[in-house]
Amino acid sequence: MVDITLSRAHLLGAPRSQLKKDIVEPIISLAKPLPYYMVSIKIGTPGVLFYLMVDTGSHITWVQAHGCANCFDVKNGSFNFRDSNSFKFITCGNPFCGKCNEFNLCDYIEHYGENIHSKTEGFLARDDMTFLSDVGGQEKVNMVFGVGLNNRMMLGRDNQMVGIFGLGPGKLSFVSQIPTAWRRFSYCLPKSGDVSSNIKFGKNVEVPNDINVKTTPLGLSHWYMLDCIGMSVNGIDIGLPNGVFKDYDSTSRFIIDIGAPQTALEPNAYIHLTNVLIDYFKQFRVRRLLTTGDSPFQSLCYQSWKFYLFPDITFHFQDANFTLKPEAAFDIGEDSFCLAMSSSEKIE
Repeated sequence: MVDITLSRAHLLGAPRSQLKKDIVEPIISLAKPLPYYMVSIKIGTPGVLFYLMVDTGSHITWVQAHGCANCFDVKNGSFNFRDSNSFKFITCGNPFCGKCNEFNLCDYIEHYGENIHSKTEGFLARDDMTFLSDVGGQEKVNMVFGVGLNNRMMLGRDNQMVGIFGLGPGKLSFVSQIPTAWRRFSYCLPKSGDVSSNIKFGKNVEVPNDINVKTTPLGLSHWYMLDCIGMSVNGIDIGLPNGVFKDYDSTSRFIIDIGAPQTALEPNAYIHLTNVLIDYFKQFRVRRLLTTGDSPFQSLCYQSWKFYLFPDITFHFQDANFTLKPEAAFDIGEDSFCLAMSSSEKIE
């Protein structure tokens, strides 16, 4: 039996209500030179191509509005909702509305990075988003999303991303708005800007049937969470206190967030890890560097020409261990390297 797409079936005269929708497969790529991942989406009618930052650590999908009051640089321009024939405002009384303004429209506000440097504020709207589908065509999804009027994002002048593609578990996220049968997803993150991959949903989620693949339970509350029970360096436990990654009620605080440019550790765990790494690097002819407040890394950098003897840093989860590759654990240059992790007290 062969599935047919909505467009092909329409030509054959089949009623749309009887058709099986194709599953969207957004393209995901690295937003060079920034340390973020982005998806390509066409928004509105006619569809205009935009790039959005992928974020599993937040919920709302939003785009910066053309004519915004406070804007960040976007290379190819922002979303002009006045040009879309399918655009609709979300008004008060809508189930998605959390805050109503004097114009009977629904406002939203979202902060990122401990509420310091990044935020978006605007109104909610509904419009068509068009993605590549699992059968090679295109599929439209009508979505509620934010239109940002007051935005602050530190992305630089060459930035291509016009907003954020929220994949968290909240009701405004993309995942929560798509058909129930699609509400699971998987992705492989490209290592360089020269390649791309797809976010797969529903029945297309790839679960490798391989004896070498380990799995660990995924917790779900406001975020996607894992149960991290410890860390080791070169196979030696670094001696973290029990429950260092848990809240007062034993809820996990180890969050999966691909919208964060680096791993942020609980301060106590960060101190334990850096103390062990400092002892490790003492055996080599490397010189520790002092970092400044502008450094993306906090306190552990070394000067050394083409150093390669990096230790294995392993996270221990329930039923699975994950050892970082050197290029994931360290930011490596020709004559220096830094630990590519920070303390969660200072992550931005």
